[in-house]
Amino acid sequence: MKNKYKWKKISYTVKYEPNATKYTGKMQDQEIRYGETEELRANNYKVAGKRFTGWNTEPDGTGTAYAADYSESTMTKNDGDLITLYAQCADCTHKGGDHPGTISYSVDNTTHTITETCDCEGHTASISINATSTYHDGNEHPAVVTTTGDILGSVSNVVYTYKEQKSDTEYGSMPEGTKIPKNKGFYKAVISLEGKEVSVEYEIKSPADGIDIESSKAKGQRFGDIDNESSLSVAKGDAFTVQFDVQNLNQEAQVYITAPVLKLSEALPSGTTMIMQANDEYWYCKSPSGTEIQLSSFHKMGDSAVSFKYNTENITASQKYRFIIDCSKVSENDLLNDDISLTLEYKNTESENVSGTTTVSFGAKAAFEVTSSNDTLKATAPANDPYTHWENKTMVWKISNNDSSTKLPSDTKLTVSTMNAGETQTSIYQQNQSGEFVIPFIWSNSKEFKISLDSEQAGWKGKTYTLKAELFVGNYTNNSLSLPQAAEGNTAAGSTTINVKIAQDTSPAVRITGTQRIMTVSKGSDTTLDLNVETKNTEAYQLSATIEQKNNGEYTGKFLETDVTDGENKFSIGGITTAGSYRLLVRVIKDNQIIMTVPYYFIVKY
Repeated sequence: MKNKYKWKKISYTVKYEPNATKYTGKMQDQEIRYGETEELRANNYKVAGKRFTGWNTEPDGTGTAYAADYSESTMTKNDGDLITLYAQCADCTHKGGDHPGTISYSVDNTTHTITETCDCEGHTASISINATSTYHDGNEHPAVVTTTGDILGSVSNVVYTYKEQKSDTEYGSMPEGTKIPKNKGFYKAVISLEGKEVSVEYEIKSPADGIDIESSKAKGQRFGDIDNESSLSVAKGDAFTVQFDVQNLNQEAQVYITAPVLKLSEALPSGTTMIMQANDEYWYCKSPSGTEIQLSSFHKMGDSAVSFKYNTENITASQKYRFIIDCSKVSENDLLNDDISLTLEYKNTESENVSGTTTVSFGAKAAFEVTSSNDTLKATAPANDPYTHWENKTMVWKISNNDSSTKLPSDTKLTVSTMNAGETQTSIYQQNQSGEFVIPFIWSNSKEFKISLDSEQAGWKGKTYTLKAELFVGNYTNNSLSLPQAAEGNTAAGSTTINVKIAQDTSPAVRITGTQRIMTVSKGSDTTLDLNVETKNTEAYQLSATIEQKNNGEYTGKFLETDVTDGENKFSIGGITTAGSYRLLVRVIKDNQIIMTVPYYFIVKY
């Protein structure tokens, strides 16, 4: 008799729970056949700071415990049961202890940091080393070591090495007698943690490092922008300007806390005046003496009781000093002959002084250059004697006939035009008893003079004369010219010749002549009014003609409009259909403006 029963394998499902609110990882359920050897799934849950110790059927560990490698598959005999296992964890002891982790170390060379971590993700600690370049002040400047968290590994002491120049390829031993960076130079500080190293490099600088003092110079008294001249030569007794621009003045080191000094290669002569521009204000020093000029010797312009005071409480990194040196009042015998060097120096007892130097040369005096071109005279100040020295000084042109055998017409007038501040200024001069034109003027930026001659005597119109133009520096008094005094420079006069034509009559003129005064016009005819038009000085003008009819005493209408040429002209009047009085009107036009009109009257019979 056959057995009618069949055996069925018992199986159950294991569900894995992390047993924590904060965790990472996922695990799938596992179906297990009763009695078959099958290991539990490997734990994939991770809780920061904890170590996995096994599974339990209760979260608090009071149920049935199963090791991580349990494989007997006899948790239940009930087919289809669901067994929930809860992960059991203990605090990680990181390094050593009952539940140690794996400690690792990482290096960040950007932040100079070594970080210590445990694979349980519950421990992080770090150590870093940093230093900032600074300025030599006689004190020690160690690197700064910073730790975070509890470091479990072994930390070394800071090790310093040194090199004198940045260009040196390797660091060496520290300067004799020092363990901590103190002297000027370049340093490397190293610290290690369990064999991992980080380092920082820094410099102890001279307070003078990075400070830049640039100088610029120009001729004359310059209160505005300076176009620096790489080499400067000025006339004896003239003025010149020197400027020092200071950048990156060290504030951190606090060593340049006194006012700079202006040092000269030789003392300025008596009578020299010096103006200083600083802090957007002007200060003056009358008759500066010695080769070291203290800025405190300058007095505020407009308030002589106030002396310049360097602001030691707020030393700015950028400073500017301009010195305007005027030797125009110095006696001729005391003027400087050699080059002079000017140095702005910041003194510092702790370290190097910093300075900027420029040199000015003195050249001999020279005459103004006088030239002519067409109808224009030009005066140019000597290359080593800038026109600014003559600003607002009186100068004189003396213009006369260069040919003594001929005379200018007695009524001749000389017209002089100059440009001043973008505007043309015109003056008219008559001859004096000596037949000369004397033109005084104040020297300014305008150095060109356009001249022309005029006379009402027709016989001399259009005649060209060669004139002699002489330039003098000084005043014109009592019909005589006086040269300037020594203190004004003794600049010699210059002269040239220029050809000038007495102006002709340049006004436009038109004359109309003809014999036709009564014109007979028939319907459909092409009758013309034949006239001769003579013109003079009309090259720059437009000439046109119109025909108008007289009505109630006035000429109106427009029966013709045509251009006019010099000589014979035929004007069509065939379009006139009414008898009456008419006029042909020639207009002279320039720039759309009617300059003049000339009429020709005639009568039409129809």
